[in-house]
Amino acid sequence: DIPDDDAVRLSHPKWILNLWKAHYGEDMALRIAGHNQKKAVTYGRINTLKFSLEEAQNTNGIHMIDDIAFRYDGLIQKTDLFRDGKILIQDLSSQQPAKMLDAKEGMRVLDACAAPGTKTQQIAMMMNNRGSIIAGELHEHRCRLIDQLMERTGVSIVRTNTADAAAENSYEEESFDRILIDAPCSGLGDLSHKPEIRWHLKPEDIDEIISVQRNILNACAPYLKKGGVLVYSTCTLNRKENEAMTASFLKNRPDFSLFEEKTCFPCDTDSDGFYMAKLTRK
Repeated sequence: DIPDDDAVRLSHPKWILNLWKAHYGEDMALRIAGHNQKKAVTYGRINTLKFSLEEAQNTNGIHMIDDIAFRYDGLIQKTDLFRDGKILIQDLSSQQPAKMLDAKEGMRVLDACAAPGTKTQQIAMMMNNRGSIIAGELHEHRCRLIDQLMERTGVSIVRTNTADAAAENSYEEESFDRILIDAPCSGLGDLSHKPEIRWHLKPEDIDEIISVQRNILNACAPYLKKGGVLVYSTCTLNRKENEAMTASFLKNRPDFSLFEEKTCFPCDTDSDGFYMAKLTRK
């Protein structure tokens, strides 16, 4: 058991620390919690449909980390670049699932749980705005947010669809080359940006979330073409929602195989905790 003193010192409920200890070891549990107490870094991403890497490198205040991600001196959302859709706010870890999806020009893509649309936009950008993307989202007002983001960032290949990702037969079988399921989750990787989660979340909530994740995976799997790629991702640090979810899905779907899986720990990346698994259909 994690000592009470550590739970108080790190301002985390003891059950969360014990969950991390069971899944990742005591040292990692305390490192994650310690990182969550620091001020969160805000990362940006360039939108190459409107703004080039070279332009970004020559812009005061932008410090590129890789070919699309950057840190910025000041408030990104106050800049003309942000208002004009040339740059977006997106956590460094949050940029990784779309990279893993590796969608190409001309493909048909489903982003099953798409709001607020930042990953959808990244996928469209990686496709050079050529092909088609369906962005599914349960709530109509959140679909409108996606539409607004696409308009601001110069994306024309995205069609929003007010749909429950866990509902079966929403799309034709084997109709997508790529599927991203950035699933609803407990959010335990995001506690530096959203510290309130730790006090509102209860252990029993996770069982309900796991059931939703399983239903979404099972509903979306048939839509993927043979030879296609499905990426399942969460912004949580909990093996039950992550590795165990992937393993249980693969056990029930022998026509899928695991190509790669990865966990981003916030204390290692100085960004949100994230999990992603790249699955291919045989």
